[in-house]
Amino acid sequence: MLESGKRYQQEFACVALGSMGDGRAIEPLFKVFMQPSLLRGNGARSLQASIIHALGELGDEKAIEPLFEIYNLGSVSNQSSGYRRSWVLSAMGNLAQQGKVLAVKELTRLMRDEDSLLRAQAVTEMAVAFWHRPNELPETVLHEVVALTRDPSGEVQMAAVDALSDLARLGCQAVEQYL
Repeated sequence: MLESGKRYQQEFACVALGSMGDGRAIEPLFKVFMQPSLLRGNGARSLQASIIHALGELGDEKAIEPLFEIYNLGSVSNQSSGYRRSWVLSAMGNLAQQGKVLAVKELTRLMRDEDSLLRAQAVTEMAVAFWHRPNELPETVLHEVVALTRDPSGEVQMAAVDALSDLARLGCQAVEQYL
């Protein structure tokens, strides 16, 4: 269904594969994403989102490399590219939430993206990744988030302050000293 079904069947296959949590689905999902016909046409955006979401659901750090290939597709000014980048940040946040250290590292790097809206989303995704384990927030990540409270972008500043506030309310002792 993923490779030859109608768009809605492909989306269903993505959801199913993502929920199975099997890293063997990474290559087939990425292969379908990279088909030229997927980047345009009716329902393309929905299928792209389904594939990216499934990659984040798998819980396998090997999904990070294809996610970054997807992140870097197309021009930055292209609206479709903006959606894809946002979905990749979400998927990366999902992997970080599942305890994938490389995803935390890459999200930290994305908190320095040139696009202020993506920086703000990266900060939010990072905070959500540690909601169920607030005292495991790495000190390096904490320092990055604190530094973003002084970002030139108001959206990024607000995202950083909100992230710190949420983590403090959840009992993150390291954050409490900054607030």
